[in-house]
Amino acid sequence: MDKQYYARALRAIGQDLEELRPEYVEIKQRGKDFIARGRCPASTLDGRPDVRSPLIQRLWEKMLHRDPNAASPKGQEPTVPFVRRYSPEDIDRLDESKHANRSGLVATPDIHSLGEMLRTIGRLIDAEGGRLIKLSRDLQTVTFEYRDPQGASAKKQLSNLQLLQDAAAILHGAREH
Repeated sequence: MDKQYYARALRAIGQDLEELRPEYVEIKQRGKDFIARGRCPASTLDGRPDVRSPLIQRLWEKMLHRDPNAASPKGQEPTVPFVRRYSPEDIDRLDESKHANRSGLVATPDIHSLGEMLRTIGRLIDAEGGRLIKLSRDLQTVTFEYRDPQGASAKKQLSNLQLLQDAAAILHGAREH
C-alpha cells in the first residue's frame, strides 16, 4: 500500500464532500471502498436526487433515532442524511480532477477545509502504518479508529483545534524540506 494512501484518499473524499457542507460525517472502509455517511443542510441537495433508496433512508433515520419531518431548532436550516460510496477508481478520478487546482502557483492549502482536515487524519494513520476502521467528524471533534500493523485497534479523538494545529505543523514541516 502507498505510504500516503489514507492522506490521498481521505483528502479526495473530503474535497468531494465539501460541497455538501456536512455537519456530521462518518467514513468507514469496507474492503477497498470507503462509505461516507452524514448529515448536511437540505439546501445543499436541492435539485439533486437523494443517493439512497427510500428503504435505506428509513433505516438510516431509525439508526439515528431521528424524525426526518421534525422541525429543526429555530434559526437552523433543516438537515438531511447522505451516503456516498468511493471505490479506488473514484478516489483516483477525484484526485486527478482536483490535481489541476493544486499544481502550479497554488496558495497554501486551506487547513480549515474538510479535505485538508481529513488529509491530516490520513497522514496520522499512514504514519502509524495503520488501516482505517472508522472516522467520524462533527462540528466539535474528530474521532478515528484504525488497526496498527500488528492488528491492534487504536482510537484517537481530537478537537477541531487540535486537528488544525496538527495540520499546520505538518504543513510547516513540509515547507522546511
